[in-house]
Amino acid sequence: MNEFTLETEAVLDNLPRLTTFIEDKLTELGASEDFRGKMGLALDEAVTNVVLYAYPQKKGLIKLTLKKTGDDIHVEIRDQGTPFDPTQAPPPDLAVPLEQRKIGGLGIHLMRKSVDRLNYRHENGTNIFTLSKNTR
Repeated sequence: MNEFTLETEAVLDNLPRLTTFIEDKLTELGASEDFRGKMGLALDEAVTNVVLYAYPQKKGLIKLTLKKTGDDIHVEIRDQGTPFDPTQAPPPDLAVPLEQRKIGGLGIHLMRKSVDRLNYRHENGTNIFTLSKNTR
């Protein structure tokens, strides 16, 4: 099977379950250690953003679907929280000295550097964010 799905409540207590699911399924799909590290970092950032920001006033669900198509692995993250398109976030100003930077703001930059493609769409009240990376 080349597709795996996990749906759970988007809360901090479930982050270990989500990251373990990602690591286990990437391993099952035959991804290299380097690939798992890069995709895992990007997904950890994306999932953490959903958990922390998508549902500020209520509880909600997060659904992860990992799929292998040819040499590419795609991970789709779905939530019905506050709409946010990470692909439109401006790049951070890395020239600003570390001690002068705001806390946060590097997660999307790390996602962009770790995977080949980011795609976002909002359909019928659902955020659909896909991270794709070639396994070669």
